[in-house]
Amino acid sequence: MSSGIYAITGQLISFLETEAPEAKNIKARLRRSVGKEPGEDAELWGWLMSKLPEEFWGKGGKISYAEYAVYITLTAFAIGPAPSKDKDITFARAMAIAGIDRLRLGKMETASNIKMLQAELKGLVMFIASKGCPFNYGALAEDLYSWQFDKIATARKWEREYARKENTK
Repeated sequence: MSSGIYAITGQLISFLETEAPEAKNIKARLRRSVGKEPGEDAELWGWLMSKLPEEFWGKGGKISYAEYAVYITLTAFAIGPAPSKDKDITFARAMAIAGIDRLRLGKMETASNIKMLQAELKGLVMFIASKGCPFNYGALAEDLYSWQFDKIATARKWEREYARKENTK
């Protein structure tokens, strides 16, 4: 499912980059939804559900890992820098490029739940945006999805990506 999350996130961001009135409306709703629970904005949630494949959907009132990953990534895009099409420019690499201390990465890695991770991500995305460092949002969505299953493996991946940038300075 991870590659599907990458693809659908990329498609949604491509649409949100357009000047279409619907895209502008959705992007504004995403900005207002940063840090909020998926579904608090019913119109935004309805739009997202119309775009996600059914296999991504949660059951009943439960939000699936895929829904969380795509939703959080889209809200990050709404306040973040322009996207990078290069899959190698990951969020962790953008953090290193922007000069964010590795300890902030550690806070993301050790967040106790997705809501805490979402809160930490907001400040980091805004800082990265202020430095003009693009990153690949599809890769971020994949990471957020994977983090919900295996925090340790995702943390290892982020640390390698962060270090990879450090080693190329």
